[in-house]
Amino acid sequence: MSAVLSLGEALSDLRPGGGLPTESPLARASFPETVSIDEPGDNVPNHLLPVLLKPADKRMLDCLSDWP
Repeated sequence: MSAVLSLGEALSDLRPGGGLPTESPLARASFPETVSIDEPGDNVPNHLLPVLLKPADKRMLDCLSDWP
């Protein structure tokens, strides 16, 4: 028996009226609407927020960004 099947041979073994498998639609995670931060630096513009991070916080962000 040959290991290569033609499309017709492969389809001949399917049940008539059978359904094809489906995958659930992709979902995108979203951030919370509002985040309450009760630490100094609440009035800092977004582009200056990395200045407020401690070295351990920056290492943690590096680990999270490298996570597969």
